[in-house]
Amino acid sequence: MNTKVFNLALLVFWVLLAIGLWTRELWMPPGLLERANGPQTPLAIALACMLAVWNFVRLWVAMRFAKPTGPSPEVEKYRRRIREITGEDPKVTNPEFIFDDPPADDVRRNGP
Repeated sequence: MNTKVFNLALLVFWVLLAIGLWTRELWMPPGLLERANGPQTPLAIALACMLAVWNFVRLWVAMRFAKPTGPSPEVEKYRRRIREITGEDPKVTNPEFIFDDPPADDVRRNGP
């Protein structure tokens, strides 16, 4: 899942929870308000506000310091120079994953 969307969803959730708890006297029926009011309610409001700020900071960092979507201009410049010299597109491959040639011990396994 995209971290920006996830942090935005959590931010909205915590903000709505904090606002709902903060304004509980305005919208809660009296029976529910008696059960919701307690000695820990201010702590729950503070925790919801703190988590909303935390998710806002995470969202801001994800937006501000996002990874580049493509290669840098310097990499493109080097690729163009290599293409001019060799005439083909440079590809970085791990030699362990090149399966074109037979293995070195193929003669030993199959016999002479």
